Amino acid sequence: MLRRTANAPANSNLVPYPALDQPFELAVHPTGIRFYRSKGTFYCSYSTLAAMNLENKQLTLTFSSQVVHIHGEGLHTLYAHLANQRVSRIVEQGDSGLWTEGTFVQKIVKEGDDEA
Repeated sequence: MLRRTANAPANSNLVPYPALDQPFELAVHPTGIRFYRSKGTFYCSYSTLAAMNLENKQLTLTFSSQVVHIHGEGLHTLYAHLANQRVSRIVEQGDSGLWTEGTFVQKIVKEGDDEA
């Protein structure tokens, strides 16, 4: 008979919402990007990514059916990893007053959403 140890979670199939301290996650050959925002999440496939544009504090990703704007600080690192198709998730972190160095994703806006 198999028994669960006291430390083991009751349901190991649960996938927690990502923490806010890591603005993006890298993976080897991800099929696309999961975008996590305060009001929900969405997914876009790398095969539909047509263009990227980085200007000042905004990174724009143009997919075949939608446009995603990422606002933040130090976005060039994220841009470089996206160009190499290594990013598997991007997390909206909120207030940039907490940013000191590295990459900080303040807001993710999907064009056409009410919060744009």
